[in-house]
Amino acid sequence: ASVSRSNQQSSLPTGTTSQAALQASWEIDLFGGNRAARDAAQARLDSAHAGWHDARVSVAAEVANQYYGLRACEQLLAVAKQDATSRADTARLTELSAKAGFQSPASLALARASAADGNNRYITQRAACDVNVKALVALTAVAEPELRRKLADGAAQAR
Repeated sequence: ASVSRSNQQSSLPTGTTSQAALQASWEIDLFGGNRAARDAAQARLDSAHAGWHDARVSVAAEVANQYYGLRACEQLLAVAKQDATSRADTARLTELSAKAGFQSPASLALARASAADGNNRYITQRAACDVNVKALVALTAVAEPELRRKLADGAAQAR
């Protein structure tokens, strides 16, 4: 096996791929390929911008829905609190009446059960409102204590 090497220079001019591409792009665009490629790139850019704006609108709509849901939940929470307080008062009065002999022990047991049910509904509603707040925290990236403070300020102004 033998190897030989020659020191012969090519008669073709040397160039790089980027130079060839640059030269090709400056040639006359007879078939509109460069313009079509540019237009396609612009269309992709415009589509990406539109997608970004769509995402912003979607997030804003979701924040609005969660905010509305939270305010509705707070209204239900106020009703649940009033109901729990009323049931607790009824249970207290029924207990006094039962001790005096005017109510049966069964009525007292029902009143206590009703008070416990009212309290349970209040706790459940409060938990639902907390879930709404946490959803808003996730959507807005605002710290929960700060968000709760802003929500409380907004509720106070609405009254």
